[in-house]
Amino acid sequence: MDEDRKHGPDGTGDSLKESRGAGTPGTPGPLPRRIRQRLEQSADAWVEAGASAAPDGTRVIEKIVLDRKAQRRGWYAAAACLVLAIAGWWPRLAQVTTDAAHGISPLQAEADRGREHLLKTAHQNLGRWPWSHEAGVGADVQGEVIWDGKRQEGYLTLTGLPSSAATGRQYQLWIFDGSRDERYPVDGGVFDVPAGTHELTVPIRPALTVSRPVVFAITLEPVGGVVVSDRQHLMALARAHAQ
Repeated sequence: MDEDRKHGPDGTGDSLKESRGAGTPGTPGPLPRRIRQRLEQSADAWVEAGASAAPDGTRVIEKIVLDRKAQRRGWYAAAACLVLAIAGWWPRLAQVTTDAAHGISPLQAEADRGREHLLKTAHQNLGRWPWSHEAGVGADVQGEVIWDGKRQEGYLTLTGLPSSAATGRQYQLWIFDGSRDERYPVDGGVFDVPAGTHELTVPIRPALTVSRPVVFAITLEPVGGVVVSDRQHLMALARAHAQ
C-alpha cells in the first residue's frame, strides 16, 4: 500500500485528503512526495525524448537508419572502384601471362613494348646505330642502339652477349657525351644476361642528361656497377653519328 495513503483506525484516514484539508479552504495543499517524484521522472523522460527528436518529429532510430544507408553507399562506391581498377589492369595482366607462356619474362616483354613504342613515335628525333666489330671488343654482339635525345630515352638490342649469371658480375652501359670530358662517360645503367638468353632488349637509364652521344660502350663490372670504369672488359661498342 502507498505510504502516502494510510487509513486510520476508522478507515477514513487518508494522507491525500488530510493534505487537502490542511491548508486554507479552497487552496490546494502540497503534493505527496511519491507522486511528486513520479511526475518529475516523467518530465525528465519527456525532455530527453524531445531533445533526441529532429525538428520535424523524427526520432533517433530514423537517424540510425540513414547512417546505415550512407555506410552502404560508401561500400558500394568502394566496390565499384575496385571493379574499375581490375578492368583497367586486366588487359595488361593478360598480356604478361601470354608473354610468360612463351618463355619471355615480364620485364623483357615490357622493354620490347617500350622499344616498339619509341620506334613508332620518335620519328626525326631517333638515332639508330649498330654494334661495331672492331679490335678490343670482347664479344661478337649483334643488334643496335636506338636513342631519342629529346626524350632522353633509348634501348639496346643485344644478340651474342655471354650470360653474366655465373660470373658474379654485371654488364654496365656507358654513354660518351661530346659535350663532356671523355674520361667520365655517363652511366647508362647496369643489367644482367640470364643463362640461356639469346636476344635481349635493355632500356637505357642515363644518370645524367646526354646532350650529344658519341659512343655507347658496354663493360663487364662488379655487381652494382662502378663510378669510373677501367675499361679493361669492353664487351660491346656502338659509334653514334650526328643526330
